[in-house]
Amino acid sequence: MTDSCVLTPGMETTPYSVNVINDLVKRSRAEHPADLRKSAVKSGSLSYNYRNSVLLAKIKLQSVNSIGSNNTQSLCQLIALYSSRADVNAVFLSDRPLSPDAGRAELASQAAEYIRASYRGKALRNPFTGLCRKTASLIAYNRSGAFTSAERLAAYDQINKSDGDYDNMVYNKTHLNSWQNAEYGKVVELATLLKKVAGMSEGEKQEKDITEELNSVIQRKIDLLEEKYALRYQAVEYANLVSPHRADLLIVSKTSAGVFTWKTAGSENLYQLIKHNRAAIALSGMVSLY
Repeated sequence: MTDSCVLTPGMETTPYSVNVINDLVKRSRAEHPADLRKSAVKSGSLSYNYRNSVLLAKIKLQSVNSIGSNNTQSLCQLIALYSSRADVNAVFLSDRPLSPDAGRAELASQAAEYIRASYRGKALRNPFTGLCRKTASLIAYNRSGAFTSAERLAAYDQINKSDGDYDNMVYNKTHLNSWQNAEYGKVVELATLLKKVAGMSEGEKQEKDITEELNSVIQRKIDLLEEKYALRYQAVEYANLVSPHRADLLIVSKTSAGVFTWKTAGSENLYQLIKHNRAAIALSGMVSLY
């Protein structure tokens, strides 16, 4: 699974052609004349930006049927729920997307099966494998109700795997110097934390109490240690930390082998991509990350 894409045709669901989009625009103008026009008017391109706003508003209506609204709890609460209910029939695993898209339903089911397998001590492929850390964080810490409880837990597991891989890489490149010089080890530890923060969603930062002030304190500590002990450390690059483009949509895609998978894309060009794509694109197979 890749973390960026050109939008692909929607599968097994009602597509949104340009004519349908224009109809949505007309109805939205009547229902919400001020709110959806504001950003478009500022940019001087009412037609283009307004259509993007309408499309994004429709996508943000995508939700999940979750008994007890478990999928809107904090991630800390979800993890506690997972830990206390080591049961493959746990209620929170029955969350279902309220979308007619077959791919959306299949990927949610994959996440639930992934969590069930973890209860059995078995390993299945995580449906979020391959997504950058920032995207996984936007899913795991998303309390909007757009994702199932299992999807959020699976995304959290993907974050842990990515961070674990990065920690191992940092260790392999720095452990000798860190063992010989304790101050160097402290710099490595702090720089590693800052690198991870760069791939955190706002939701993750809030839940972990990571603020801009704290980031500044950490950076000052690094600077002081390097100056005092004549150290120089360049943080190891974190592969697949963030998407190279601002991706705010998660989109159902289908491989040539017929396997459903997730891809990401930006919503800023959504209308144009649909307009110039001969095959219509299904909004019901998209989820907003913000």
